Amino acid sequence: MYHNKDSNTILYWVIAVLLVVILGTYGYIAYDKYVETKEQEKIDLMNQGAVLGAEQAIMQLINEASKCQPFPVRYENTTVTMFALECTNLAQVASATLQARQSE
Repeated sequence: MYHNKDSNTILYWVIAVLLVVILGTYGYIAYDKYVETKEQEKIDLMNQGAVLGAEQAIMQLINEASKCQPFPVRYENTTVTMFALECTNLAQVASATLQARQSE
């Protein structure tokens, strides 16, 4: 089989173009995965922040409720007054104990 110089040159160019296309494809896929991973890391970090914020809010509610005093809780345009039910039971027990001691 006879190969001339022109057919070898064309073959080299075809191989070179295919290599560039393959490398470009791998590069694009790698970059896409990199961007996707970075976006997922950002989402995970935001979710962690939201969970920590919720935990802190709950701890503040518990701390305020443990004082056995009514306290306001606000969200947007809504305000409610909260009070720990345990405090009402303690007050009832303390009141009953005090009354029992006074009647002795």
